[in-house]
Amino acid sequence: MLFLLAGFLLLAVYLGQAVMRALHMVPSIPLLNSNLYIQQKLNLSSWVSLSQISPEAQKAVVTSEDDDFYQNKGYNLRSVEEAAKDDFKHRRFKRGASTITQQVIKNVFLTRDKSIGRKIEEIVLAWEVEKSIGKDRLLEVYMNTAQFGEGLYGVQGASDFYFHKKPFVLGPKEGAFLAMLLPSPVRDAKSFIDRKLTPYADKTITTLLERMDREGKLVPGQLKEEMAMPLSFEAVVLPTPSPTVTPADPTPVLSPVVTPAF
Repeated sequence: MLFLLAGFLLLAVYLGQAVMRALHMVPSIPLLNSNLYIQQKLNLSSWVSLSQISPEAQKAVVTSEDDDFYQNKGYNLRSVEEAAKDDFKHRRFKRGASTITQQVIKNVFLTRDKSIGRKIEEIVLAWEVEKSIGKDRLLEVYMNTAQFGEGLYGVQGASDFYFHKKPFVLGPKEGAFLAMLLPSPVRDAKSFIDRKLTPYADKTITTLLERMDREGKLVPGQLKEEMAMPLSFEAVVLPTPSPTVTPADPTPVLSPVVTPAF
């Protein structure tokens, strides 16, 4: 009994320290409004405003990462509870369950380690951040600080690297591809390296586009068009032409030579 009580006390102290660390960072929250601060701290070479990112790409990322982003308060306790159960089952921190707000906080202010303490810090800071930073600004920061590949941060660099185009012209499927990368950007960039979507990438992109269609984020008929369109980096496999058989020249029929009579 004493051992159990001591464990609870240690946990309470640990969580209390996490809360205090988060509260000490609250005065830094206004720095999220400074592009220069974030670029210098994270060594980012580029930055684009939200208006320079296509609505389709924005919708794909939000749908994938935090579907009720514009409605929640920066955290999702149900997702945290489900992640905690999953982590307990696997005896390790397997799922993050972070909202976009929490991921912004992690990217800009916190370390990338996975622990209960850091998760508490995220939730406390998310509560505070949502009081003063607008949703559009948070999404802009996220799109510019998220990792999309090995050493590849920000949607502008990702858009140029994978598709050779500006972020404002990204289509739904291209946005879905970038969203697919976010959980494990280095591993899932294999599709680009192989010039062919992996089964996981293909399934994830298809599921995401279908979800966007159900939620009215695509115009009627757009889903079918996007699904039929390969991404620009995919190798186009042309159908093998049927062998052409050239018919042999017919054997000429020789007319009998008639010798005229004299």
